Amino acid sequence: MGSAPRSREAEALLLPEDAPRIRITAGAGTASQKSWYLRRPVTLIGSRRDAFILLHGRAIAPAHCVIVNTGSAVLLKDLYTDAGTMLNDKTVDLAVLRDGDLVRVGKTPIQVAIHTFRRVAPPSGAAAPDPLKQPQPLCFRLPDGSSVGTVDEACAVVGRGERVAVRLDDESVSPVQALVFAVDGKPAIFGLSAESATLVNGRPAGLAPLGPGHRLQVGRIELALAGSDGDLVEAAPAGRAQDPAGADWGWGTPSSPPERTWGDSDLDEIERKLVLLRDDIAASWRRFNARQGETERRGDAAERRPARGEAEFFDRQDAALRGRLHDLTGYQEELAAREAELRAQRAALEADRARLEQQARELDEREKALELREG
Repeated sequence: MGSAPRSREAEALLLPEDAPRIRITAGAGTASQKSWYLRRPVTLIGSRRDAFILLHGRAIAPAHCVIVNTGSAVLLKDLYTDAGTMLNDKTVDLAVLRDGDLVRVGKTPIQVAIHTFRRVAPPSGAAAPDPLKQPQPLCFRLPDGSSVGTVDEACAVVGRGERVAVRLDDESVSPVQALVFAVDGKPAIFGLSAESATLVNGRPAGLAPLGPGHRLQVGRIELALAGSDGDLVEAAPAGRAQDPAGADWGWGTPSSPPERTWGDSDLDEIERKLVLLRDDIAASWRRFNARQGETERRGDAAERRPARGEAEFFDRQDAALRGRLHDLTGYQEELAAREAELRAQRAALEADRARLEQQARELDEREKALELREG
């Protein structure tokens, strides 16, 4: 099951409070439609059993695409699939998602709703950062110092595939191995492969930060992370970048980051539990797939019987974990609705308080006028 160190790494990458809030609805307009609230940096969509959004169809790849919340923008990244990923009827590789967009994966339509909070504008005369670019280019080097690729895009893939940003031509590396991105300006990595391990400092990188001195292992290949000038990358300070559109994106957004209200700590705790559960599910299937692949390579019929028994065990375990995941997700949605209700009530109370204060001022003025007349 998921290890404690990995879950702490995942918690370290929780989104800032004023990050965009995302709701997606798969199969919108059909009897089978289902919605998710995404309070996580990376959401994997595909036909693989441990994908966060599991879809079925011949045109859907095991790891088809990802939705990435950088803390200031929401991005859609296709994972070099044959069928491609559609955004508003156009095939895209990497794009900014906005409220009301329609994504299509295979034949499944996915409606996107985004609530974006306005962020502090850059200093006068400074250009707003490009949401499709890294805060600073990242160079990946082998132990001998030679470069194997530089990442400039906000979401870039490391793997053995022909079109990936950092290509590692080794059989131990999957075609699409890992995703490099940034959360609030800080480099991070997300493991995409169910067959080959991605390690940061010797630990599985389901979701992990990248920083100075971190050791990255992709398959059998060890890498070091350096800036464009060749120096080891320092984690960038948490930035407050302008929204990609330069203003709000259609929902009523405050001019300053939202204050914490009842429900935020509950939502954060549930998010931590959801991250741990999803890591558990992914780790279980990675172990099973590795064991099954090893058994098939040996061609030992006697070993295949326990593999089928193990598959049944993982099926039951997977169903139980997904049941808990469903319950927690439902509770998360209820808390989010309660939070919105309390925000509305607070706004109404603030309006009532302002009205009462105005009435009090008017009464004071009347009393002063009466005192002057009587005097």
